[in-house]
Amino acid sequence: MKRYSPSATETWMTCPLKRHLSKGWQSRRIGKRELGAILGGAFAAGVSAWKTAEMLGQPLDARLYAEIAVGHAAKELAALEQSGCAIGEYDRAQALALPGRAERAMHAIMAQDPLPKDWKVRDVERIFPEWGESRIDLACDTPLGPVVIDWKTRLTQDAKWLPRDVERWRLSEQRFHYSCAYADFLQQPVYAFYILLVVLEPFRAHVIPFVNHPEELALWLQARQQTWADMEAEELGTRRIGMAAKHHDEYGPCEFTRACFESLLDPHLMEHEFAPRGPHVS
Repeated sequence: MKRYSPSATETWMTCPLKRHLSKGWQSRRIGKRELGAILGGAFAAGVSAWKTAEMLGQPLDARLYAEIAVGHAAKELAALEQSGCAIGEYDRAQALALPGRAERAMHAIMAQDPLPKDWKVRDVERIFPEWGESRIDLACDTPLGPVVIDWKTRLTQDAKWLPRDVERWRLSEQRFHYSCAYADFLQQPVYAFYILLVVLEPFRAHVIPFVNHPEELALWLQARQQTWADMEAEELGTRRIGMAAKHHDEYGPCEFTRACFESLLDPHLMEHEFAPRGPHVS
């Protein structure tokens, strides 16, 4: 059976039509959501270079990893603008601040590495082709066994909302998928899944553990096998693409609401608000 990545699965379970559209289109309006994703990607690129050097026993160079993060942010911003997207006037200041924030984040995280010193880096950005080309951020050997770590980046974080986020991550698609995929790769259980939440302003890092239980992972995998079978049936054309019953979430309306209900999925009409997306989307 074909498996799909956590992001592809989550999007499909939110709305199958949204996943279908997001593979080929993106909004021409670059807002806070897109800029936040670029900042997170830039930070991840710098951290990946840092932890790879650590794993290989190479000398560490904070300035180099900061430059990698800044370069990643600049490249992603340029790619969006070249594709026909535009940054909204209210978000332009945030876009201009992106490189500096990425640079400061790298220097801060290296000065205050939140991972215990007795953890040994085992894998960095390991890709699992048989698990939907999914990719973990980091895996470490710990005294209790192997763990998978997923970095999250926030510009700010209101403390009152952290418990809500922790509960969401505890039952997240990423936790179950990455734990099962890495266990399959290692041929041994993954002891725990960790969220490493990095808040940039003011800088702080939260290390949040979720110990895995075999019964939970087995229940998730049994349910996902049906989900993936349905997703594959859509790709093969033996099942029609469905649409969600809700078109809003806690962040606002779905970005494709107008594509569905005003442009009626007509590509010529959609081109006014949406730009073609590159082939990398799963």
